[in-house]
Amino acid sequence: KMDNYLIISVLELGMCAGLFACGRLEPGTPPWLLQLYMLTLGGAFTYLLMAVWFAMHATVAAQCTSVRMLTQFVRLPIPSWKDFESARTYAQQFESLRVEDMLRVPMMRSMATGDQPATHTIAQGPGYEDWLQDSEL
Repeated sequence: KMDNYLIISVLELGMCAGLFACGRLEPGTPPWLLQLYMLTLGGAFTYLLMAVWFAMHATVAAQCTSVRMLTQFVRLPIPSWKDFESARTYAQQFESLRVEDMLRVPMMRSMATGDQPATHTIAQGPGYEDWLQDSEL
């Protein structure tokens, strides 16, 4: 939003500079009117110069704050090595499952019953005998 104000202020500042250089009043104008003209033009120039300065400052401050928010406050969490290890599965875990658990449609059992499928960390853990019996059929 400040960028729009900046553009308009720069254009008006250019017009003020043009009036300072080429904006002469008619010859024979009373001196009090010339003084009032220059005073008004100087005030407008000062006001517009400060408007440009503050708009530039606001734009830079907003951009810096945006970058700070995106990099420091809303940063996505970076997983640790422990998180990677807990998410990893081993072939040993898959081999210790029952046949129904191996051939199941992913997420269907947990969505239907709220249960989690049984997984075991060792190859010959609980359920291994059931798997052997089912595989012999």
